[in-house]
Amino acid sequence: MEPRARSAATLGVLVVLCLLGILLGIRALTADLPTDPLVESSTEQCETRTVAKGKKIRASEVTVSVYNAGSKAGAASKVMKELQTRGFAPGESGNAPKGTDVVRAQVWAESRKNSAALLVARHLGDGIRVFGGRQVLGPGIVVVVGNDLGKLPPGPKQTTAARPTKICSPPVS
Repeated sequence: MEPRARSAATLGVLVVLCLLGILLGIRALTADLPTDPLVESSTEQCETRTVAKGKKIRASEVTVSVYNAGSKAGAASKVMKELQTRGFAPGESGNAPKGTDVVRAQVWAESRKNSAALLVARHLGDGIRVFGGRQVLGPGIVVVVGNDLGKLPPGPKQTTAARPTKICSPPVS
């Protein structure tokens, strides 16, 4: 084969390969995102379940979300890390809605007698109250911290449900 013909054939093959690459690239770019379970990430941070009266509720079974209502940056993250160290499952953390007024801390749950919420409150210190029926900010028991929380005292690793109690536990894989 003559050198000019060989060069033309090579150039022709390269142009076809480039056009094929561009076509496949555009097709991949405009394709739907994969839905394979290996690619999908679960955003569910907890599963609601009911614990019968008299049964144990362990810290590891309680998902906690922490929000900062104070002016100290990073307060919610700091409390979240401390609660995780104590065995609680992490929910979400961030800033509380504007106008949320909390001096030390508050625990929000569906009921002020929720045993899991009372367990979380015992880790935050004396005088921390549980409020029922407040705005749902995140999954599980919600802790809203203010500027004057201070150092967290030691707390129990478990409690006994005083009545049937709904808790939000980390999902079982």
